[in-house]
Amino acid sequence: MSKRESVVDSHTRSLLVLRLIAEERIRQEAKWGVQHRSDVEWLPILIEEMGEVGKAITEGAIQSNSLYVTDPDQVADLCKELIDMAAVAVAHVEDILWRLDLARERSDERV
Repeated sequence: MSKRESVVDSHTRSLLVLRLIAEERIRQEAKWGVQHRSDVEWLPILIEEMGEVGKAITEGAIQSNSLYVTDPDQVADLCKELIDMAAVAVAHVEDILWRLDLARERSDERV
């Protein structure tokens, strides 16, 4: 495989992962609605998601007797948890951007 092919494959995988994260964000918003929280309130949500990732890694690695998760079902679970965690991080960034836009609008109103 040439270096060019590996770069293309990498970009294709990245686009797939980003699409899966976007789809999870849509599911989260359908379930919870748009979330506006303080950064302090986002932290335990992100930590909980990280805990789910840690659990999937630990259980998968123990079952595989390896440093890697190799069982196909557990690999799928790990990927799901990573996507969930990434989607929560995206939601937090979306909320930060919303707050910045809101502050900018309020500042413009005072002028």
